Amino acid sequence: MNEPRGASTTIRPDIQGLRGVAVLLVILCHMGVPGFAGGFIGVDIFFVISGFVITQTLVTHRTGSLVSQLKFFYQRRILRIVPAATTVLIGTLIASYLILHNQMPTGIFANSQWAALFAGNFYLIHVSANYFIQGATPLVLTHYWSLAVEEQFYLAFPVLLLILGLSKNEKVRKSVWFIALLVIIIGSFIYSLHESSTNAVLAYYSPFTRAWELGFGGLVALAPRIFKPSVPAFSDILIMISVGVLVKAMFAINPDSIYPGSLAWLAVAPTGALLFAGAANQSFLARMIGSQPLRFIGDISFSLYLYHYVWLVLPEYFRIPLVSRQDRIVEIAGAVACAILSTYLLENPIKRSKRLRGDGWATLLVLGIGVSAVFSAVIVVSYLVHG
Repeated sequence: MNEPRGASTTIRPDIQGLRGVAVLLVILCHMGVPGFAGGFIGVDIFFVISGFVITQTLVTHRTGSLVSQLKFFYQRRILRIVPAATTVLIGTLIASYLILHNQMPTGIFANSQWAALFAGNFYLIHVSANYFIQGATPLVLTHYWSLAVEEQFYLAFPVLLLILGLSKNEKVRKSVWFIALLVIIIGSFIYSLHESSTNAVLAYYSPFTRAWELGFGGLVALAPRIFKPSVPAFSDILIMISVGVLVKAMFAINPDSIYPGSLAWLAVAPTGALLFAGAANQSFLARMIGSQPLRFIGDISFSLYLYHYVWLVLPEYFRIPLVSRQDRIVEIAGAVACAILSTYLLENPIKRSKRLRGDGWATLLVLGIGVSAVFSAVIVVSYLVHG
């Protein structure tokens, strides 16, 4: 979690473990492992977790002025997201050129630029990209859409939440937050339901059709402030039911499903229940979810998500595509290695840097350098390809 300075932090190992589960589902789906065709629900799980963590941080640790709180929030987001996201984009451009030369993946230059601006989802909507189409090689940076959706949501959500929380009366504050989140969830879900049936590409990638998932995570973050699941047995029962629903979702949802729409509740609701179950205590099953192996995967999940798709999709553009089971295993091993290096040598040192966290201009410079570096890489590689 991202916490403001001086805030006390309650460690939730189960949240990290749930992140690990989410990224594993996505990877198994993209690898084409039988039985995991619906593994793309891992992204929905990420959305709910993200909404939960961000809302919990914003409503629990409210120190300083509105401007200072927003400044701190956006600093942390930039330092958390930009270094790894930029590195993967530039690395993908360089690797694509060195390996494929003038046979580089379709749209990679424009896609890289849109992704660097956290608008990759709008690019995919613009080109009507649907990576569920059988037999079609997906765009190599398609997965940046979910990162874009999150960042677009967080352009407005923290501002709204903090402004609505200006009341000094705690009951009024909670009520206003609760109503605001309900409005976001209901409005966004209705729109998602409509677009899922009429415009599948827009429904899948739009921040407006996905906002309800992040908003639901936020609503769950408020729930323990009203009712706490203090009995471990209750938490374990809730966890068992939630896991059962997620397993059902794996079989009920597939690339041919009308999605997100109403089916997304099969991923969103149990994820929220899992987060709620572990909110006030760490029951036996919550500790299982937060076990060390899953926590480790959760710790590297951001970089692993960014790297795995490139490692899996880029080889599909080779003259002889590397798509066998053995190839996939090697590719994922490469992605894991990159994710570990990225997490411990790049992400953690930067996001934990006291100097950067204390200097707003330096953080803004990190963002500017990241965007400029990607655009510069596009210009250089495009020149090398086209002369």
